[in-house]
Amino acid sequence: MKTKFLMPVKGEYTSIEKTPDEVFAKKQMGDGFLVTPDEGKVYAPFSGKVTVLFPAGHAYGIKNIKGVEILIHIGIDTVKMKGEGFKKHVEADDFVKKGQLLGEFDIDLIKKKGYDPVTPVVLIDSKNVEVLKKKEKDGRDQLKVSIES
Repeated sequence: MKTKFLMPVKGEYTSIEKTPDEVFAKKQMGDGFLVTPDEGKVYAPFSGKVTVLFPAGHAYGIKNIKGVEILIHIGIDTVKMKGEGFKKHVEADDFVKKGQLLGEFDIDLIKKKGYDPVTPVVLIDSKNVEVLKKKEKDGRDQLKVSIES
């Protein structure tokens, strides 16, 4: 299956295996990629339902109508910040549109508190995610992803 979506966090992306979190690095939840954020905003990569929204505001799960589910986990161990530096703009079970602002996070505060702001983006229960990058008219990256489930 192939799907296209916007990069949920602006920044440079690399292999998910490079994440310092073993659960993500070993792809225990699925394959994906890792983003080093340039700004503290997280966007809906595609239209769909918010399936997961942690109270701390550090992780968002969204599922589209094709059944593709994505988890965006802002930072490593940032759940320990208990919501400090995170602002949610949506709630669980909300329907969101592609490109909609989901929330904001303070990169500098995350670093100051001793956490890593790198953001794993996981396609749940997927294998062999191939990412092809393409620029959109607004300058944001669109990712064309090939998913083997």
